[in-house]
Amino acid sequence: MKKTLLLPFFLVSLTLFGQDKKDYELKIGGAIRANYFVKSWVDQNKKTGGELAYDMVRFDVDANYKNVIASGQIRFYSQAYGGILIHHAYMGYQFDDYSQVLVGIHQVPFGIQTYASNNWFFNINYYVGLEDDYDMGLKYVYQKDKWGFAAAFYKNSEMPADNFSRYSYDITGTQNEVNQGNLKLTYTVANIEWGASMELGQLEEVATGDLGTHSAGALHVHGRFGRFDVKLQATYFHMSPKGPESNYVYMSAYGAEYEVASAARSYTIGFMYSLPLEWGPIASLDFYNDFGYIDKTEQGYSDSVMNVLGVGVNMGKMYSYVDWAMGKNHPWLGPDWTSALSVGDADAEWHTRFNINFGYYF
Repeated sequence: MKKTLLLPFFLVSLTLFGQDKKDYELKIGGAIRANYFVKSWVDQNKKTGGELAYDMVRFDVDANYKNVIASGQIRFYSQAYGGILIHHAYMGYQFDDYSQVLVGIHQVPFGIQTYASNNWFFNINYYVGLEDDYDMGLKYVYQKDKWGFAAAFYKNSEMPADNFSRYSYDITGTQNEVNQGNLKLTYTVANIEWGASMELGQLEEVATGDLGTHSAGALHVHGRFGRFDVKLQATYFHMSPKGPESNYVYMSAYGAEYEVASAARSYTIGFMYSLPLEWGPIASLDFYNDFGYIDKTEQGYSDSVMNVLGVGVNMGKMYSYVDWAMGKNHPWLGPDWTSALSVGDADAEWHTRFNINFGYYF
C-alpha cells in the first residue's frame, strides 16, 4: 500500500529529473535524529539514568518543472514506533506567486501552521489529529498580502483504518475517515495573523458501512514581534460515530492506537523568544513554553493537560530540542496509554519526561 501511494509522486519526480536542467529544480534532503530521555513514571528508566535511543532517519525530495511541483518525505522509525512512515507525498501546480493546487498526501489546512507549537512534542491538539495532520486529497491554497485562504477535500486519511503506522493521528480501528472538507481563512495585520478554520467529514463504520460525522472548528492568533513569537488557539471538535461506542473513538499513529473523547474544547498557547548568538557552533537559542488543555464535554471524563518548557539549540545543520514535558491524562506523558484522552482519571498525577532530541538536517 505504501509503495502504491508513493508511486505517482516518484513517477513525476523521475519525469522532472529527465528534463532540461534550465527548466527544473530538484532538491534532496533529510535528517538523522536521536533522543535522550528520562520518564518519571518508569522506575527502571529513572534508576538507570534514562535512555539514549534512535528516533528516525528521513529523506525529502522537492521538484519543480515549469511550475509543476512535487514533494515527498519518507521516515524510518524503529518497528516499535511504526517502522516506515509517509510524512507527505503530493504533486501540484503553482499558478503564480500567490496560489497553488495540490493532490496527494498533504497538510490539512487547520489552525496555526506549520505548527501550533515550538517543541519536539508538538502541542496537545496533535494527539487528537488537529495539529500538523496529513490526509489524502485535493487542496487549493491562496496567499497574497494580508489575506490567506485554503480549501481542501480529503476522500480519506492517508492509510486504511486498520493500518496504525502513520505520522499524524487519525480516527482508525472501527471507524474510517471519509469525505472530509476543510476551509481556512487568515488575515494578517501589524505582524499578527488572525485565523478561522472549519472541518466537516464523515465516519464510516468498518463493520457495517454506516456513516457518522465528525467536525471541528478553531480560532487562532499568531503574532510575530521581532524575536518574540506568540501562538494562541481555541478549538472545538465533535465526533458522532455509528456503532456501539459513541463517547469515544480510536485514533492511531506510530503503530499504536488509543481512545479519544468524542467531543471536547481545547486551548493552546505558545511563547518563544529567539536569542541570536555567536558562541562556538551555536547560532541561536530558542526559549519557549507550550501549554495545552483539553476540556472534555462527556460527564465523568477527566480533562487532559500538557506543558512543555524548553530551549532549541540552533547549530546550523544541527538542531536540538531540550524539553521538560509535563502531562496529566496524556498517553505519551504518563502510564495510562489507552484511556488517558477519553475517560482519563480524576485522580491522575502529573508525570514528566525530560527529553533531548538531537537532529542533523541536510
